[in-house]
Amino acid sequence: MDNLIIDLFNKKIIKFDTSISTNFNILISYPYIINNIVKFIYDKIKLTEYTNIIGFSNSAHIASILSYNHNIPLLMLNKNNLINGEFHDDNSIIIINDVIDTGNHLLKYITLLESNKLNIKCIINIYDTNNSNIIDISKYNINSMFTSNYITNLLISKNILNENNFTINKMYLRIKNIGKLKKSKI
Repeated sequence: MDNLIIDLFNKKIIKFDTSISTNFNILISYPYIINNIVKFIYDKIKLTEYTNIIGFSNSAHIASILSYNHNIPLLMLNKNNLINGEFHDDNSIIIINDVIDTGNHLLKYITLLESNKLNIKCIINIYDTNNSNIIDISKYNINSMFTSNYITNLLISKNILNENNFTINKMYLRIKNIGKLKKSKI
């Protein structure tokens, strides 16, 4: 997992500007990264009972590859937000999602699926910005591959990021100070 995050950083799919940002649009140019993500997702869901998977926006191609590689029935949304693929009322769906920021987009898709009488079994999310508490999506079983905090800590621990390269200076100092606080309480 750590090497995957470093690859995403090196390919500028995950970037540090004024905060952490992502550009999952360019992910399709790196099949080996997509294959690693697909492998991680399959390992997470292989023991779960479900009938279909679906991905939205930048995660639709990941869901497609997962479907083809592991013979999993796929659903897709067309440009009119209609569901393509065979499904029945009460099918159990696993959502493949790229980024949870506020949760607004994800909630819109969840509402669409549930209005078609589909049950959300779980949501496999690639990146969580740690802001998803803005919209209440906590009733759904969400498994995120990594979070902003994990990425920042990893890149600092590997000396890829430090207090000199940035924009993350405030975040770096905050994490560094949190570490000092924890040590002083022990």
